[in-house]
Amino acid sequence: MMVEIALTGLSVDTLPFILERCEAYELVHGERAARLQVWVDRAHYRLEAPPKELLAALKSSFIDPSLPAIRRKYAFQMWAPHATAGDISDLAMLQDAHIFGNMLLQVRADVGDLSIADLLVARLTSQEHDEWWVRFCPTLWGSVSVRLAFEAALDRRIATLPSDEPRDLIVAPDNIDDALSTALNQIEAGETERILLSRWEALAGRALYIQSALAINTPELFACVIAKVLEVRNPSDAFEHVALRTQTSEGRSVALQTLTPFLPLLPIIDLSIVASEANRQSLFTWRAEYVDPLLDDQMRARVGTSDSDFLARYLEHFRREHGLEAWLRGLEYDNMQPERGIRIMRDWYLSSDGPNSEAFRAYCSAVRLYGNRGDTDQLERDAPPEEKDVVEYSKYFVYRRTGRDIPGK
Repeated sequence: MMVEIALTGLSVDTLPFILERCEAYELVHGERAARLQVWVDRAHYRLEAPPKELLAALKSSFIDPSLPAIRRKYAFQMWAPHATAGDISDLAMLQDAHIFGNMLLQVRADVGDLSIADLLVARLTSQEHDEWWVRFCPTLWGSVSVRLAFEAALDRRIATLPSDEPRDLIVAPDNIDDALSTALNQIEAGETERILLSRWEALAGRALYIQSALAINTPELFACVIAKVLEVRNPSDAFEHVALRTQTSEGRSVALQTLTPFLPLLPIIDLSIVASEANRQSLFTWRAEYVDPLLDDQMRARVGTSDSDFLARYLEHFRREHGLEAWLRGLEYDNMQPERGIRIMRDWYLSSDGPNSEAFRAYCSAVRLYGNRGDTDQLERDAPPEEKDVVEYSKYFVYRRTGRDIPGK
């Protein structure tokens, strides 16, 4: 079982109770069973940053040597994702550092505390869990010893690769390849180019390093990629999952236009992701010229940007599985205004042959979620007499959401 804490559900007043409960759970079930899952990915979960008062209370809790060690540990875990460079001195002076284990070293590395460079190098030179510790090298790249230790870890990886690489690329990465290539995407571009070029023959047999080269996209590296693609038996292997590299939050991403000459080699699922990402980046002309001709009609409709495409996606998929609100959020992702969904739902309702209660209710829901007073006025004019109560319900929500006085109240 896992203790799950959402920081947005905490307050300064409830914090002591929560820490006490975490301690009690671990004492009964053991540390492994009671590991804490803190929802920190605000972009994914749409959570706001915790209040400063709460972060201050968490910090006071894990710094306080009079608190039980387990409570301090959990307070630190909840606070750690929000640490900044301004916390370096406090972290360096933290008493009883063993309480926090490797997480303390990781947090200090994340905030760029160069004073722990030797500790990170020691982890790397021990050659245990390289795939974990190399991830912290980019933030400490200012240390010469860290740079040398990273390159040594890369060379150790190269030493395990076959010396006579076959003409088939290795697509499925080991954890160490994923970690090393991710780190290469986060350090300064000139350093990444130097490291890749000096080891290209050894690394080019793995798709992840080819994609790291594309993220840099200097003339020399681009020429290396072209040469490798022409050499291998299945060139498309070099671009397996490359679409995920166009939307990464971990360092440099592959620019969509860089993929232009390679688009015919991309697997269909990657092409669909590239098309959606082009929508998000407003590259509609580029997408229409280079991506759309490679999609079949069904896939083109799934990632299309016309009103009929969006309505088809709602009717064929979202209506049954995820609902209208998820569909409207999809409009946002495709760089469209969610308010466009109101127009699409309205057009669906008005174009229906005969009464269409489902279309009208979807129209009302879109207005409730994203509409304004003008939309409610239009909704009232469009509504059949029998839907008056639904219209009033929608107006109530719009007025409450927009902070306007509710009619009749």
